[in-house]
Amino acid sequence: MEARGHPQGDPGPLRDERQQPQQSQGQPCGHRAQPGAVERLWRLLCIWYNRALEAHHFCGEHFMPPTRALISFARATEDDFRQEEAKLAFLWFEGLIVENLGDFDKDKFVNSLIDETTSRRDRHLIHDLTATVEEVLGKPSIEERLAKLEHGYPRWGQNGENYDYPEPENAYDYAHNQLLRAIEIEKGVERFVDGHEIEQVEGRVRVAVDAVGLWDKVNKARSCVLQATLDEDAALKAARSFGRPSGSEALPFHLFNSSIPSLKAVPWNEIIKIKFTGAFDELRQKMSDIAVDADGDLDSARKSLDTHVQEVMDEIVEKAKPRPFLVSMLSIIGNLPFPVANPVGVYTSVRDAASEVKKKDDYNWLYMLRELKKKSSP
Repeated sequence: MEARGHPQGDPGPLRDERQQPQQSQGQPCGHRAQPGAVERLWRLLCIWYNRALEAHHFCGEHFMPPTRALISFARATEDDFRQEEAKLAFLWFEGLIVENLGDFDKDKFVNSLIDETTSRRDRHLIHDLTATVEEVLGKPSIEERLAKLEHGYPRWGQNGENYDYPEPENAYDYAHNQLLRAIEIEKGVERFVDGHEIEQVEGRVRVAVDAVGLWDKVNKARSCVLQATLDEDAALKAARSFGRPSGSEALPFHLFNSSIPSLKAVPWNEIIKIKFTGAFDELRQKMSDIAVDADGDLDSARKSLDTHVQEVMDEIVEKAKPRPFLVSMLSIIGNLPFPVANPVGVYTSVRDAASEVKKKDDYNWLYMLRELKKKSSP
């Protein structure tokens, strides 16, 4: 999930846009002025990073495959995704994969996520780390997807009054039936009888179940987690209960999502800056490890995270406890004149430096979590 090869922290001089051609902030990504040297260098770095995501990476003691967020066509149109969850997904995952149907335009999609404060360089980075399903699976997959949306629905009974699968043959049929039941409960009916209502419900169910099928295909080509609508999430859970894996690969992101109040007000330049810091890598690894230990249970993962946070806070407080006598003695001895360097002074200097390094290694993830929570507070 984490790529150790990418630049750490703020890229620094690459942020200087005075060397780049001027362009209106509202101009779409597909219409760019001739790039300057800094712009070309930055885009080469983006391409290099993007390609590195295709390989496996060592992350400390962990070996994890790259993981992206797959955004279904229906999810991409929802306001709460464009305004908020897109930032969470872009920050957590290595990149985005968006379903492109009909007249979909990736430049317009990226421009729908950002605002006028987003720099051209950051806009280009978001664009470069966003792939379409067609780019992953090829054009025939999109044509197949469109054709599948037109196939018929199950009908059986004396007058064709039943509209579910009597004996589900696979996970998709089972998910279809389960989502139908959920919608019937939602609408407060035992069964739908009006033909128009049945068509509306069937179309709603088909879109959700087909999104699960799309995720199955994309996930085989490139490891990804489905960012789903409520219907798609229900269909995915139902499909997984039909003799499929539990879906624990999505739990780390759900733990992260539930731990951060909101990133809606955080500008994209801050999101990108955080994404490329080692501290966020450590937070992501910590949450991933906690999620693995939770065995697919989000509530258990939340409690475990809270426990880890409290333990580290207690440890920080304990280490900060005043020890005036020891400090005074070391200060006095460390300042005594010696023919060579005072060994006590050298010792305390090395100890203090080592202590700061250990703090960084042990607590970086917590500082990042606290920083994100502060940024997300109104």
